[in-house]
Amino acid sequence: MAKVLRSELPNEIKSIINKNFIVTGSPGKGNWTNLPWIGIFNPEITSSAQSGYYIVYLFTEDMKGVYLSLNQGVTNIRNKYGNKKAKEYLLNSSESFRKIILEINRSHELITDISLGTGNFAPFYEAGNIYSKYYSAEDLTSEDIMVNDLKEFLDLYEIIYQKNNKLVVVEDETEISQAQSIFEDQIKNLANKTITARAGFQGGQEEGTMYWSNDLGIWFQSRKIEDSRYWNGFGLEEPEEGKGYTILCEINFPINGIRRAVAGAIAKDSNNDYYILHRGKLGGNFSKKIFDEKYKGDWTLVQDGDRETEMVLIGKLNDPKLPYNVRDFVKEINKIKYGDDEIPEKETGDIIGTGINSSFYDYLIKEGYFFDRKTIENYLLSVKVKPFVILTGNSGTGKTKLAQLFAQFVSEKQETAQTQYKIVPVGANWTENRHIVGFYNVISDQYQETPAFELIKESEKPENKEIPHFLILDEMNLSHVERYFADFLSALESGESIPLYTEKKDLESELNIPKNLLVIGTVNVDETTYMFSPKVLDRTNTIEFSTYSAKNYMNNEFNLNAPRGNLEYLENPLLDSGIRELNINDLRKKLEKVSTISGQKMWDILSNELDSFQDILKEAGFDFGFRVINEILRFMCVAWTYEGKPETWNNWERYFDAQIKQKMLPKIHGSERAIGNVLLELFNQCLSIDSEKSPRFYDLSNLDIKFISSAIKLQEMDKVLAEQRYVSFIN
Repeated sequence: MAKVLRSELPNEIKSIINKNFIVTGSPGKGNWTNLPWIGIFNPEITSSAQSGYYIVYLFTEDMKGVYLSLNQGVTNIRNKYGNKKAKEYLLNSSESFRKIILEINRSHELITDISLGTGNFAPFYEAGNIYSKYYSAEDLTSEDIMVNDLKEFLDLYEIIYQKNNKLVVVEDETEISQAQSIFEDQIKNLANKTITARAGFQGGQEEGTMYWSNDLGIWFQSRKIEDSRYWNGFGLEEPEEGKGYTILCEINFPINGIRRAVAGAIAKDSNNDYYILHRGKLGGNFSKKIFDEKYKGDWTLVQDGDRETEMVLIGKLNDPKLPYNVRDFVKEINKIKYGDDEIPEKETGDIIGTGINSSFYDYLIKEGYFFDRKTIENYLLSVKVKPFVILTGNSGTGKTKLAQLFAQFVSEKQETAQTQYKIVPVGANWTENRHIVGFYNVISDQYQETPAFELIKESEKPENKEIPHFLILDEMNLSHVERYFADFLSALESGESIPLYTEKKDLESELNIPKNLLVIGTVNVDETTYMFSPKVLDRTNTIEFSTYSAKNYMNNEFNLNAPRGNLEYLENPLLDSGIRELNINDLRKKLEKVSTISGQKMWDILSNELDSFQDILKEAGFDFGFRVINEILRFMCVAWTYEGKPETWNNWERYFDAQIKQKMLPKIHGSERAIGNVLLELFNQCLSIDSEKSPRFYDLSNLDIKFISSAIKLQEMDKVLAEQRYVSFIN
């Protein structure tokens, strides 16, 4: 029954509602709970049963029936008001919600009073019930009726959400004027070029001050048209002094009142926060119908004077990201009008939509850190493929700093006030997962949160789901990773939640690992640390940091080669995150038409190379299975995308070389007798030769090597093996 509640019924409900809602079942924490439930959560309202309002199937304590209930979060209310006041609050809130529903939908055959039993939470769920339906276990209704009932409750849920959060179009002249002024300043503040130029359409252009922003890649011109509207025009080409330009897009606001012929509108919510909206009116030969069919952005239902209207939500007025939302809207209009390539767009180096004109490589240089181009590329490509990466090398080679700086770089690009990363030093005494996910403290009667737990909870908030969050586990191998991190690894792999085993019924029983959480482990190489098991190494890319020449470092002699592919793709770890889920057939479709410079099919070459390395590693028990094969191919796919998706890919060996070193070699360890021949065969495979000569005897500087970094690593391992009779990848 617990399995049915945790997975089978939630999965069935998900298939029925067909929305991006969270569906979670809870049969209890270890023991069967007094009140089993299955919750349906709109993540824009709440993501758990602790707060907000949601739909829930509440089973009675005696399991003789179940309520389909539109209910409210209880935990946060109890914590805030105490038990007595919390119950009063929930009753009053339920009544307020019913009034909202009754204004629009005279609900029939719905109950307002429910009876669940004597459990600790029962009185609060009973008070929090807005409307419900009851199903008796002895006389269960048909599945069709239950499905229709669920759809009815989804409609009620939507009614409350829209009515409770609806924006209202502003009609007041003073408010509109102030909003226009803020809107102008937001865009003008990012301009790096101001000229006098004309803007309009064929047959009429008007001269005025034009603002161009390299970061945004758009020009902007505005003016007030008396007794009519505030005119705000935009275009994509970089303007020149005195010339005329055709307006691509307008976001205009009426000076006062409701004027639906004007394209834009100002709206505000119940908190008096203002928003920029657009009605989808483009003018010319582009009808509203064309816009509705082709526009891919966000819409919202707005109280538009005496009616409700669906409008495009461009952004919040005081949000620093508003200019970038405007930029995205303008570019979307360009696609609707002319297609992707009709008007060339200026390359800005923009990474994650905030327009700060610098790359991560530039950011590193500015901060005084110098890393090899391949190291940067391998790291950023790896976090796209799998949200768990290990950085290894001697102490002081910059592992933690690279992870920290990239997290800071992404945070600055997002311009968010929230902390998007945590550096958590791993202790030698870590023997269980409580050091990561926390535990219930019986002395304080509270859940003991950890920095990692706080970051995870922050990252799973609905407003943060598109923002990367970084958990950096420093010196990860000071303790046995399998002891404190095993269930975390499984959760990353399976998508299942981590059980928290709390003893308090009002605390969460499990922890979800959101897809925007990236875990970076740093590993120092010395005698105080532990080796990783195959379970860990199979589930990550292991990137080795080399020690830099002291002489070159002191004389400021660095090999400064910046990454030169698609930086927008490379430096956004969540862009193309669907690659993580692709199976072997999906991956084949991506690469099957790609060829090498010699005309061979890329897919055939990769399958032959993987098969050869697998056979060699099998000799010593280090071969790999489906997981590793899929992750290597995913890495090759993102590398191919980063390099511009060439039909003939002449640089594939550089990235396959990285995967040999990051995915195949890290598991190798053993005595000369056990792995000596394997190192030789792997080395020959990297050089495409067949020789009995040990790797340590080659001068690699004079050879044309297919997989150079892997060959160098194998040569280093062979030297250690000859001297010490034992070697591992992480020495």
